[in-house]
Order: sequence, then structure tokens, then C-alpha cells
Amino acid sequence: MKASTSELNCENDYFRVHCYGPLAVFRFKGNFLLNLTILKAKESILSSFSRFATHPELKIVIILSNPRKARREEFLSFFDMIKSSRLSKNAILRLYRTIDEVILHIIESNLFFINANCGEILPMNTNIALACDYRIIGENTVFQNPALELGLVSKGGGVWFLKNSLSKGRLYDLLLSTQQITAKEAIAMGLADICVPAAQLESKAFEIGQQFAKQPISSIKLAKRLINHSMIRLSDYLEYENCQLMEVMHERRIFK
Repeated sequence: MKASTSELNCENDYFRVHCYGPLAVFRFKGNFLLNLTILKAKESILSSFSRFATHPELKIVIILSNPRKARREEFLSFFDMIKSSRLSKNAILRLYRTIDEVILHIIESNLFFINANCGEILPMNTNIALACDYRIIGENTVFQNPALELGLVSKGGGVWFLKNSLSKGRLYDLLLSTQQITAKEAIAMGLADICVPAAQLESKAFEIGQQFAKQPISSIKLAKRLINHSMIRLSDYLEYENCQLMEVMHERRIFK
């Protein structure tokens, strides 16, 4: 008797998972930034991703946009809590390392990950999307970069993912520009694969997920291994990124 993917269904304070045959739909809940500093949240998220990876009938994971996801104001508020000692600097490291582990789970998994997002998107969410195998955005999407207001750059391996597809000058534009990036510009830069009306975002993600789910799991695994082969040192880059960000935050006295 085949195992049913419905056994992967779950919901807690941090995320919700619902499966439809070989497709799992994962959606973050609540305050993304604060939740990822909580050990219980980290363990729950990574445990769910590990269960995805070992389930024999699952092929596709769709990460859907959280309607209440963090935006520029929440990002700056998070770091204000660090400055005022309401959160310790260890909270930043927990946040960064949880993002690292989520990204590495996606890259190292044999499953096909689709990211579907719209509205205002922070760089951390963008970089999680870049780790995915297919990216869909809504026409109302704008990519923000509030890290520059703190003298930082975005966390999550964005440079690693884009360094081979963008020129060095274009990469500097992306990292050091305060100007928001529109959906049309994002498609041209390779930040996303397709753009649809925001109201069609979820249905399009399901449609594409179902198309890929028709293919043999062995073919999906092989294609992903070959495409991601050059990313085998991503874990080293992510840890180096953490060290550099923490050093700058110390210099700028973002934490005491």
C-alpha cells in the first residue's frame, strides 16, 4: 500500500502544509523575521522539510506567499529591537542560520520547489525564492532592499545565485540600489521565471506544479542534481556571509 502525502499535512503558529497528491503546499505564517529566531519554529520548519525529502510519493513543494509577510517596516523594526536590546545579537544569528538551513534544504533536496510570491518582497524572501527551482511573481510585485538603510546587504546567498547570470555591474546595482525593482524588471533580471496577475498566482503555481509532477521522480531528481551541481559549496558561502554581516553590524553598533 502506497504511503499517502496527506500524512505530511500540518499547521502550527509558524507555517501550514497541505498536500494534494504529489504536491505539497507550504505557507509561512505570522511574523517571518521574529518566528525564525525561535528555536521551536526552526525545528518545526526543518523537520517538515526533512519529512518532505523522505516521502516516497512527494514530488513538488510549492512555497506560497504569506499575505501577512514582513515588509520594509517590519524589517527595520526587527533591527530596532536589536539596537534597543529587546532582542540579543544571537537572535540575528539564529535568523540567519535558519535561513541558511532552509535554503540548503531546498538546494540539496531531490524535490522540485516552486516559489510563488507577490506584493512587497524583502531580500531574504527573494533569496529563498532564488534557491527554488521555479519562481512565479504577481504583477503587483516590488522587490525592496531596506538592508541598505542599516548599512548592510541582504542575507541569503543572493550574490551566489546571481553571480553567474548577471554582470558584475548589474549585481552591484541590485545590492546597492534603494530603488524598488518592479515585476517587469525582475523578470528581465532573472529574479523570477514568469509574472501573472496577483489573483492568479496560486492557481498558476498549481498548474505548473501539476505539469512537473507528471514527470518521473527519477527524472526530476537527476535534472535537479545536474543543475545544482555547481552549488556544492553554497554552505561555505552562507557562513562567510554571516561572518561579514555580523562584523559590519558590530562596527555600526547595531547591537551592543
